[in-house]
Amino acid sequence: MKRTRALLLLTVLGATAHAAEHDFAAPGLVEPASEERLIGSEVIGTLRHVKVEENDVVKTGDVVAIIDNDDQTALLAQSKAAADSAAAALRLAEINLARKKELVDRKQIAVSEYDQALAERDMARAERDRARASVALAQANLDKTIVTSPIDGTILRRYAVAGEAVTNQPPTPICSIGDIAHLRVRAEIDEIDIGRVKRGQHVIVKADGIPGKTFAGRVIRVNERLGVRKALTDRSSEREDSKVLPVIVELDPGSHLPVGLRVDVFFGKE
Repeated sequence: MKRTRALLLLTVLGATAHAAEHDFAAPGLVEPASEERLIGSEVIGTLRHVKVEENDVVKTGDVVAIIDNDDQTALLAQSKAAADSAAAALRLAEINLARKKELVDRKQIAVSEYDQALAERDMARAERDRARASVALAQANLDKTIVTSPIDGTILRRYAVAGEAVTNQPPTPICSIGDIAHLRVRAEIDEIDIGRVKRGQHVIVKADGIPGKTFAGRVIRVNERLGVRKALTDRSSEREDSKVLPVIVELDPGSHLPVGLRVDVFFGKE
């Protein structure tokens, strides 16, 4: 009986000490430091390969997926062939112009013949430039069928598989990527507590699913505008349309928490 009362007293004292150390608390959601990036298709087509799985680590520029690109590949080959022909025609026009220049300088041909050769050279040059532009456009269209990662990070979720149709209006999501090596929490401050939070303020983060463990961090950004609550708790009195102030908390290195986990953020007295 005495042992039970002693444990109860320690629990009460611990809760009291915790309340004394922190000014107020707010709900929040764990997210990657880079924010979660949704990767989609820029073209209409069919997925040929999805080259990543969830939890794969990727670097900037790594190929995530490939969309069927036979048409784009063929068009690029045609454009390059046309560009080669245009370049060859320009070389011949330049040779002809140089020869006409020598002849007109020696007054062996009329100036009009030289002018004609000059016009043909200019037309050949313009055609060469158009052909080069066509190659660049065809290459860009082919590149859009190769979906790459825009950041270093981890595949958080895969949405599509090979064989699925994709579109670009709006872009069909293929996967989401985030930098989970560095985590943060998007906390939502009630209107009544807005004046009690500031940049640099230290916090403690707790999660119901990870009892007995805390994670330290600090406030790195306080929004200038109120928003609608997203990190809903289990309180029945909580309104989904209540206004809150979003605050970004940077977690200390080594904090391992699942992205999307709902947490409680305790703000220290400053």
